[in-house]
Amino acid sequence: MEVLRPKVALGAFHNSAEQKDPPRCHPGTRTHILEIIMSWIRNVEKICMFTWLYGPAGAGKSAIAQTIADMCHSANLLAATFFFSHMAMDRNSEQALVSTIIYQLILFIPEVRSRAVDALEQDPLLLTKAIDTQLHELLVIPLNEAAEKPDETFDSRPRFIILDGLDECSDVRTQLRVLKALERAVEQLSTPLFS
Repeated sequence: MEVLRPKVALGAFHNSAEQKDPPRCHPGTRTHILEIIMSWIRNVEKICMFTWLYGPAGAGKSAIAQTIADMCHSANLLAATFFFSHMAMDRNSEQALVSTIIYQLILFIPEVRSRAVDALEQDPLLLTKAIDTQLHELLVIPLNEAAEKPDETFDSRPRFIILDGLDECSDVRTQLRVLKALERAVEQLSTPLFS
């Protein structure tokens, strides 16, 4: 864990003190879209593991993502978040993405902790490697191993991850690299995770 902590983007958490007043939906607004998204999240039989919220700049996508994060956290559905920001050096690229997600997963899915920590101890430079390698070693393998020995506790762990503001990354190549890496990771998982 000591190798992981300095690589975590603290402002990427949905409840970070760094985001003093993050945008949220005003009470009673956007109720239809919030209901649609929450229904999709709770659907255990969903085929698609990703949903994409899109619209023009300033349309309120981040407010919706923050509100969904708050709702999912309250319902014990939220495993991790990463709120990108072009103004924060640790949140405008993929550099801290995997470490931040894994840090949160270790807290909410403790069954992955020992395998992820072992991987970091065996290769202290793992967090400097390609995003595909990081995801495979720190997310795919630990989750797949935990799924091999499932119990009621593991099955009830939160699995929903919110990534917001991918367009806030410094360039389009980074955005594509993140999307492709996440797609490959999902294909390798034996248990659903990303949403």
